[in-house]
Amino acid sequence: MSGSTYRHKSGATKRKEKEKREQEKAKLQKLDTFFVRPNPPGNEVATLSHRLAYIPLFVSWLYSGDVRTGASCSREDPVLVLDQQTLSSPVLQRDVLVLSDPENDSSRSPPHASDEMQSADDENPSLECFPTDRANFAENIQDANIKRYILKVGPCRPKGPFPTDEDNRCFSESYYTSTTKVGMKIARSWMCYSPKLDCCYCEPCWLFASRNAPYYNNAWVNGIKDWKHLSTKIERHESTQIHLGACIVYEQWKLNGTIDAEMERNVRDAALFWRQVLERIVNVTLTLASCNLAFRGHREILGHGNAGNFLSIIELLARYDPVLKELINRPGGSVKYLSHQIQDEIIYILSQRVKSDIIDEINDAPFYSIITDTTQDVSKIDQLSQVYCYVTVVKNDMNIATDIQINEVFLGFEATAGSSASELENKILGSIEKNKIDLSKCRGQGYDGAANMSGEYSGVQARITEKEPLARYVHCAAHNLNLALNDSVKNVPGVRQFYDTVEMLFNFFGHSIKRWALLSEFMTPESRNITLKRLCPTRWSSRHDALFALRHRYGDIMKGLVKISLTSDKKEERDEASALKNSISKFSFIFLVNMQTKTLECINAASQLLQAKDVDILKASTLLQNAISVLMEYREQFDEAKSATLALAIKWGSQTQFEATRARKVKRHFDELSEDRRFTDAERNFRVNVFNACLDIIIQQLSQRFVSLNGTAALFEAIHPNTLALTTTFSEVCTALLLFLTLPVTVATSERSFSKLKLIKNHLRSTMGQERLSGLAILSIENERAGKMYIRCVVDEFAERKARHVPFK
Repeated sequence: MSGSTYRHKSGATKRKEKEKREQEKAKLQKLDTFFVRPNPPGNEVATLSHRLAYIPLFVSWLYSGDVRTGASCSREDPVLVLDQQTLSSPVLQRDVLVLSDPENDSSRSPPHASDEMQSADDENPSLECFPTDRANFAENIQDANIKRYILKVGPCRPKGPFPTDEDNRCFSESYYTSTTKVGMKIARSWMCYSPKLDCCYCEPCWLFASRNAPYYNNAWVNGIKDWKHLSTKIERHESTQIHLGACIVYEQWKLNGTIDAEMERNVRDAALFWRQVLERIVNVTLTLASCNLAFRGHREILGHGNAGNFLSIIELLARYDPVLKELINRPGGSVKYLSHQIQDEIIYILSQRVKSDIIDEINDAPFYSIITDTTQDVSKIDQLSQVYCYVTVVKNDMNIATDIQINEVFLGFEATAGSSASELENKILGSIEKNKIDLSKCRGQGYDGAANMSGEYSGVQARITEKEPLARYVHCAAHNLNLALNDSVKNVPGVRQFYDTVEMLFNFFGHSIKRWALLSEFMTPESRNITLKRLCPTRWSSRHDALFALRHRYGDIMKGLVKISLTSDKKEERDEASALKNSISKFSFIFLVNMQTKTLECINAASQLLQAKDVDILKASTLLQNAISVLMEYREQFDEAKSATLALAIKWGSQTQFEATRARKVKRHFDELSEDRRFTDAERNFRVNVFNACLDIIIQQLSQRFVSLNGTAALFEAIHPNTLALTTTFSEVCTALLLFLTLPVTVATSERSFSKLKLIKNHLRSTMGQERLSGLAILSIENERAGKMYIRCVVDEFAERKARHVPFK
């Protein structure tokens, strides 16, 4: 370094100082490994790559400190100020500057950017030789393009000779470098000299220093000409926090980036990570909801044995997925989005998106029908199932109609406090209004036969008809069919006793593991997959399966009863087995097995078809008429039925004749008519009082209970596609056809939703909230629609619902 203080020292003083410096150097030899030594001897300037290795460290210090941006700075022009903690760091006390001198290219010229660029003197050659001279630009440059140009061309660092002042002092090339305590020379890249202004200045502070920061001084921006005290000013300037912050921003810009760009890249990386995390969480949620599986466990802690299905699947996927692995390895207290509140929020978003798609389709359809039913859940809360029926026209890629599709969709459960008609009406109409569905488009109502729903004067259907007269009520055909079978059994004692015996038979074997295992011993290869079934108390048509199993396992059942009655140690068990054996070995029992199997086979086929989603009223009416015809024909075939039963009795080794019973006689006076005359022949008695009576009740009930449905079918029969010849002649034919197909036939979809309700809200999940229950039910029942959902849109909605702790965009 050159300075006036060294000229007046004596030789002895200089020798003492030199000896002292050498002694200090000797003490510092053990620290040589911490410094970068130049590879070729004689090269006293460190390379750029070694110096840039410190930049990430300084950037991390910068983010932990006080970062301020000037009010006049743009997003692409950040100006940062380091805090006192950063300044006190021992590493920051060193020079963090680029050490290689850039080459000046005189062929490059600055862009004509703005009024901030000052016009250069044409006679002064500094503009051509040094295009980045401070004199050629304004003091405070706002245009980022000009800053990039200055950095690209390089600093203004002429090599001299330099003009002298009145005291014969001048700028020196030695100020471009600084010497460390170990003798290493490091380039002072911030130092620049303006030939035109004849002053030195700090280029980082000129370009990036915050003008609004405290203790800001523009001396090193406008230039310094105090050559006498320049060394002191340099040391003082290098330790200021404004200068250090500007140097870090300067280095970032020289690396073709800015602090904002680094932050944006970090934000983008974080947003990409969290979006990937949330996509996986949404897919896990959707999978569990579609499969009716529970989410939560006894202890919702990662790594716990009873953490629940949700966290267990997350942990399982983390073994193979690096994104989830990074998530669960985060320290405790970090944001992970695995809590039950986030589960509820995601379930709500997913269900609402499915619900919104369904509502849009309903509003786009010309008509719709309401199908509702109620049931009690495990918490003794009445749940109202909401199902809507509408028709959509399927079109191909050329926008040509190719098919008509009948849709029955589920829109969730509503908790009801009571079961009166007025309360249910308010719930139904409130749901329609809340979902923004037009009531004037309602053309059908489908309920079961309960008085509060189907009442002619004050039922739900009557109340809604008052508000929308075109909403036609259709009684559930499946319920009617079930009631017809119920009446046929309830009013015929012989058939009622038959079903009681079947139920007792199942209870006898099913309530004992030992007896059930004994029955399995007699299983043949033909009956290996057929087991005894309990009689369904509500769906009478499903009793066909129980009778089918009884007919195929009759021989095994007889063998089991005989063995138990002979070998059992319990008297009650022997007596019960003997009684059951005697009951099922009667010819009348075998006849009823054959007869009821034939009857229920016909009714069950119609019942299964009626429960389909795409069934229409005309098809339902046709099925019921066919069932009536088959039963009427079977009623006249008693002899054929007896012959088939006789063949079975011979095969099973049972009785082959009807058992005669003593006829009850009532005392009759001489002037009374014989009103209680009884048949003495057992076969004739069975035919009249059991066979004919049962079939007559079923045929009569099927004819009377479906008068309304048959009338509606006859009303639209003329426009049905099966009979319509000229579909294009009349413009409103398609409208009438869509209206016909919109009318409901059964409430089977609502009944099916109750099955899902029992799977979702069971005794282990009895405290589930209503919103979560309804959302899970929608995702489970409408799982096909939910599976086609665009997950990225769900993530976007999750991010926009409220402020989040992490970025998603």
